[in-house]
Amino acid sequence: MSVALAVGCAAGSAACFGLASALQHAQAGLVQKRGPLDPALLGSLARRPAWLASWPLELTAIVLQALALRWGAVTLVQAVIVAGLPVAVVVAALLARRRLALAELIGVVACCGGILLVLAGLARVSARSASPDAPPSAVAVVVLVALGGALLVAAREWTRGAGAMTGAAAGVAAGAAAVPLAVAVRGLSGSGLGVLLGWSPWLALAAGTLGLLLSQAAFQHGSIGAPLAALTVVEPVVGAVLAAALLRAPLAHGVHGWAELVAGAVVAAGGVVLLAPSAAVETPV
Repeated sequence: MSVALAVGCAAGSAACFGLASALQHAQAGLVQKRGPLDPALLGSLARRPAWLASWPLELTAIVLQALALRWGAVTLVQAVIVAGLPVAVVVAALLARRRLALAELIGVVACCGGILLVLAGLARVSARSASPDAPPSAVAVVVLVALGGALLVAAREWTRGAGAMTGAAAGVAAGAAAVPLAVAVRGLSGSGLGVLLGWSPWLALAAGTLGLLLSQAAFQHGSIGAPLAALTVVEPVVGAVLAAALLRAPLAHGVHGWAELVAGAVVAAGGVVLLAPSAAVETPV
């Protein structure tokens, strides 16, 4: 039952994230372009009612993700979040009043089919895991900061791929937020609001805010396709690796489970590749 609840909440979160991303992208290109770490970008967007209209969806997505992490493993929940990309593609097509192309249909089916295979491999992974130890956590923070910084440097040097590189950096931040969020929501059952005195909710908030800023900066680089595809691929990978390293959460059980996990990841990645250019169709404002 807990796995079904986790998958249901994660699917709802993915749908809300996809809808919010499509709406936010339409507004990000209408304000002054700023650096990826310039908080003034969020200030400019906050003055646009159409961008603010995406926030009920964004907040709903966050709440549903938190509930999913309460009942399911981080790896399970992050795998389902990939479904946000096909949702964004379908919404973009609807807003543009056009039909889905064949490549888009294949991409949507591949993403969904791949996610189902991944879920089959992850369904037996327990949501219960140990609290992260301080030394590995410190190392993880250093590695993630270095990785995100390298991606932003690449975005500055490689203008053509700036959107994808910045989107990947946003994926690093969003994926990093999943582990402390999981620790925080599972701590509610034991200490209630006392969990706010710990590090986990504030680290999740900081990483999530950074991910939001970077995603909006990525959306300023033309189409939504490459940035959102990069974010979609990087976020679950970072979340799964961190969960395995810090929470000692197994990725899969047995040869059969690993086969399903790898096959599903390959199929879903193929769907993401197909959807990246097709999601590039601009949505009317």
